[in-house]
Amino acid sequence: MQVELKEIARELVPSLYGIDQVPVANNQQKAFVGDLLARLSYIFPRTMAIDKTTMQMNEPYRHPAIVAVLHQYFFSGDESLGHCFLDTFLSINELDNAKEIPQAVLGLVSVAIYAALQEWKDGQTECQHDNFVSADFRDEYELHMKLIDKKILKPDGSGKGKYHTLMAWLYHEAQLSTGVDDGLPDLDFDGMEG
Repeated sequence: MQVELKEIARELVPSLYGIDQVPVANNQQKAFVGDLLARLSYIFPRTMAIDKTTMQMNEPYRHPAIVAVLHQYFFSGDESLGHCFLDTFLSINELDNAKEIPQAVLGLVSVAIYAALQEWKDGQTECQHDNFVSADFRDEYELHMKLIDKKILKPDGSGKGKYHTLMAWLYHEAQLSTGVDDGLPDLDFDGMEG
């Protein structure tokens, strides 16, 4: 399972993070990937993919790559894990039963993306296809669990609403997402006349 998940992340990461838009010359690509890997920056969307100053710090785990990998691995096709094990997706919110992505699943997907980004850390000319062994990435996984527990859920439980909103949003988006930008603009269909 881990190998397949890493392969999906490997295919999606270069374009969804804009790595392929960053020049290799003068170590620009290497520096860009280094910035993504620093302090879990890869979990935050950016309004301009290759500009770290546009990182949206109020939207953790909402990077399009996370949604795309979740979709591709867990919800793509009728025989996918997400469809076969639909009953395992629950809600922690007593007032809203919208299904959530489980914390462990989000951690696993995030680590697969991290592993795919690691392959680019030395730049395109040095890109390595490494194995995805869970023991090698345990620290990164634990970092995600710590972030979710301490900064989103919060030790006193005061973040449960925000946690539910995030995880339910991820579930919803992952089910709908194609993971591929079709190049067409987003439309305000409901606001159109007619």
